[in-house]
Amino acid sequence: MISVTLHAQKKWIGLSAAWDDAVNWSPAGPPQALDDVILDNTMYPASYIVHLPDALVTVHSIKASPAPGNTIQLILPVTNLKSPAMVLSSPTDALILQKGSVLVNASGISSGTSIQLNGLIRIENGGRYVHKSRSVHAGDIVAKLAAGAGTENGIFEFDVPGGAYPVSLSNRTYGKLLFSAEASGGSQTYNASGSSMVTIRGDLEIQAGVQLNLDVSKDVIVTGRLLQQGGVLNLASQANSNTFQLHGDLQQSPGGVITETGSGLPVLALSGQSGQRVSVAGSIEHEVTLLINNANGVVLDADLRLMYKLQFALGKLKSSAATLLVLGDTCKATGASRDSFVDGPVKKIGDTDFEFPVGKQHDYAPIGITGDSGNKTDEYIAEYFLADPRVRYGTAFEAPMIRVSSMEYWFLKKVHGGTAKKVQLTVGAYSGATALDKLVIAQWDEAAARWRNAGNSAWDGVTAGYVASNEIMPDGPFTVASTVAQQNPLPAINISLRADEKDNTVLLTWFLHGDAPAGLFQVEQSADGQVFNAIRVVAGEDFRREYQAVVRLPQRLKRYFRIHFADPTGNDLYSPLVAVYAEDHDFTCHVARSRLDLFLRLPGRQQVQVVIFDLAGKQVKSHDQPVEANGSHVFVDISGLVPGLYILNVKGRDRIIKVCLFAR
Repeated sequence: MISVTLHAQKKWIGLSAAWDDAVNWSPAGPPQALDDVILDNTMYPASYIVHLPDALVTVHSIKASPAPGNTIQLILPVTNLKSPAMVLSSPTDALILQKGSVLVNASGISSGTSIQLNGLIRIENGGRYVHKSRSVHAGDIVAKLAAGAGTENGIFEFDVPGGAYPVSLSNRTYGKLLFSAEASGGSQTYNASGSSMVTIRGDLEIQAGVQLNLDVSKDVIVTGRLLQQGGVLNLASQANSNTFQLHGDLQQSPGGVITETGSGLPVLALSGQSGQRVSVAGSIEHEVTLLINNANGVVLDADLRLMYKLQFALGKLKSSAATLLVLGDTCKATGASRDSFVDGPVKKIGDTDFEFPVGKQHDYAPIGITGDSGNKTDEYIAEYFLADPRVRYGTAFEAPMIRVSSMEYWFLKKVHGGTAKKVQLTVGAYSGATALDKLVIAQWDEAAARWRNAGNSAWDGVTAGYVASNEIMPDGPFTVASTVAQQNPLPAINISLRADEKDNTVLLTWFLHGDAPAGLFQVEQSADGQVFNAIRVVAGEDFRREYQAVVRLPQRLKRYFRIHFADPTGNDLYSPLVAVYAEDHDFTCHVARSRLDLFLRLPGRQQVQVVIFDLAGKQVKSHDQPVEANGSHVFVDISGLVPGLYILNVKGRDRIIKVCLFAR
């Protein structure tokens, strides 16, 4: 014997907004227990709202499927005091909310179940469920959320009226999760506790007036963004510690707070699989650790102030003068290495000894300040530059120094207060040192236009380690200098690089300046200018200065190139970056230390303007020159530009001829 249950289909016609009005349905009559309800636009072509009655509604399933551009709202009103108020009996997808559809559960009961489901709730991307009721939601709603493909950005919103409300997060999987305080008059507290993992596959959004208190002992994983439009995200309101793993961007509006108020020590981990951006216009307070654990890096879009701890595991944290990393008086920075550090400036407030976790490219090169004097309001900013300080500042120096580094320097700026300190510089693989005991700290004296001897009060290591200065006023450019001729080349060589592109082929030409033993050159390529891969190895020869390599591009996309030179003594040198945008054979750009060498071949003789912008869009250089039809070189002096990335525009008679990126 075979038992078959037949389910009739009820479609919305929409002559009124009432669910229980028979004229609103086809076939006529309100839906019954075995009916599959379809709310779409096949018979009513516009947006509409359906109000459920104050009585119990029992159907087999409900599917809301608006046409593109329309919205369909199904509202369980606050006047409904039934428990349950709606029963859906389908064992599979009992409730389907597709893009543009919204179910608002405003049931007026203060306890008990408002919606009872046998099967699943499938909130598809662009669909929305709003829990606007104090009824329970854990067993028959949240536990029934489908987690298949296409539901990652289905929205589940809590907008509960009344006082503090417990939400079910532990051992749950949401799409996009949103917390609102609108129904409670602009202020609402949500509490979540548990010992199982929390998974949010879309964004987590916290709106103004919300306080979300977490007391969970397992990880909270947010695959999308953390969008904090004000409100408070309390990562540890009680004793439990957890790691809040954020894979997307962090966007916090003014007034937003990320904090902990219990005895737990939570970690906010930036652990995405692609680059993340952070904009904290509010604050991160109390004992919250920020962890950098993203191989593709993290970029600051606004100043970031930390009070407790910054921990490095993997990936660079990119800052700038306009988007500064600021560490408070009691804030610690731990775990930095050549794989994870700050690429850009760091501000430290306070009078305690501190090592700034700075570096560039693959060079982790912290700078430290030590000393007993000072005040908690003292402020210093430090940044490391993998570039020749003699080009940026000058070559004059005083005895007993016989040469200063041509590879690297640090800039340590005293912003506020400050007393005499010792400055400690890291000497590493990029430094080109052979005897640290024969090094001294060199400090640039702007007034005297020379490098001053800041001494060597302590050192550790032979070819790598650190060197500390005497007590000095820690302000200005610093580098290392050698006091003996036969040690510490520092090194006296560098590499220039040019790239010429034609028909998806790039000719890389590099020139070795200075004396160096034969070694290996690695041609390295990157899609973003941060993560590089070796694509070619070229053997160096004694006394040879110029080398070339041809690279075939798979498609016409932006690519960055650099040359990595490893000499037999173990020193590593890198050329400046060259970015290839060019598609025409009539344009080449050669960056050589203090000038740009552009070659242009244009249709007819014309005047061109070369304009250089920094990454903030500010014009920093302009140069006008006529160019002959058969080709001309245009030389632009860039000695006054600080090291970094710049945008180059070359404007012809009636169009921009070329836009490219270069590194100074």
